[in-house]
Amino acid sequence: MVPEQKRAWFVLAVFVVALAGFVGLAVAVGPKLAFAAFGLCGVYGLTPLLFRKRPRPGEVPTDERDRAIAERATAVGGMASYAAFVAACMVPWAVCALRGRRMIDVLALPYVVVAGMVVLFVARAVTVLVLYGREGNHGAD
Repeated sequence: MVPEQKRAWFVLAVFVVALAGFVGLAVAVGPKLAFAAFGLCGVYGLTPLLFRKRPRPGEVPTDERDRAIAERATAVGGMASYAAFVAACMVPWAVCALRGRRMIDVLALPYVVVAGMVVLFVARAVTVLVLYGREGNHGAD
């Protein structure tokens, strides 16, 4: 398994733990405070440090295929994040407009930002796993 796949599995595992924490906290303390569980997604920033591959002498750490998969996964994650961001901005606006309110509470902004970042990392991780799975083992052990 190449380091990019390990990073992707780690990101998905952290997301599942955060989602489980959200559900548990929503039952225990209510849905407003339960969003704090997604703070665990900040651990995503550690992935470059945790899964760094040390190249052996004469070994190429990444090749063109690995870079192409990483670029494609980043593009898919960015597009998914943008779509989630637009939806997270427009849906509250539409709901408020239908209820006759002219303003949206500013406290909704952190939810929009967090949703965009989580979607970016999770969509990228899923894309990495799909692309590596579809294109075979690539000589990785």
